[in-house]
Amino acid sequence: MKGLFWVLTLFALAVALALATHLNESYVVLVLPTYREELPLNLVVTILAGGFFVLYLLLRGVALTTSLPRRVRGFRERRQREKAAGEFDDVIRLILEGRYGQALKKAGAAHAAGHSPGLAAMLAARSAQRLHEPLQQKEWLERAVHSDPKMRVAALMLEAEMLFETRRFEESVTVLRSLHETAGVHIAALQLELRAQHACGKRDEVLRIARLLEKHDALSPELARLIESGEVLPSNPV
Repeated sequence: MKGLFWVLTLFALAVALALATHLNESYVVLVLPTYREELPLNLVVTILAGGFFVLYLLLRGVALTTSLPRRVRGFRERRQREKAAGEFDDVIRLILEGRYGQALKKAGAAHAAGHSPGLAAMLAARSAQRLHEPLQQKEWLERAVHSDPKMRVAALMLEAEMLFETRRFEESVTVLRSLHETAGVHIAALQLELRAQHACGKRDEVLRIARLLEKHDALSPELARLIESGEVLPSNPV
């Protein structure tokens, strides 16, 4: 409908212009020393309009030519962002599928290409954790924090999980305390610390953390009573 409107408008303008030129018998007199020339007004208007149109096309061509490198660069950057987003989707999918070796390779490639290096390093660290490669995990965690300081809390949480899984409970508690100092109350970290303190045999700390979790509605009162009585400690209290 909009296109039809413009066609009708252009047609009406063309008809009006044709009538105006047919009825217009004016002349333009050009006077220069030793020269005098009379030109029809319609011809002068046509020449001026044509000249303006040609000038516009020339300027437009120059603008497009000079902006070409920027447009090409912008196109490449968009393609790279789209490719990076696809790579991150693949990494997350591979982690969920349990293909940690492939996920580690893809995450490492994304980090090397500079696509959200902090997040890429964290995904690589998670994959290394699932592959039981503590040295690689530690290396990727350091890269993650170096690339993006906002990844510090996530890196500490992942490091604490790795230490807990390798039965280095005291070290896990130390890392979790650093996390609390950085992020404040962190429910998942408290739940992991509860298990780590229990493995260390520190009952007072277990009771303190259980009460704190209960206070933040992260532990049911019934389960908290059972923990206080020493009857149960779930592997992942909720």
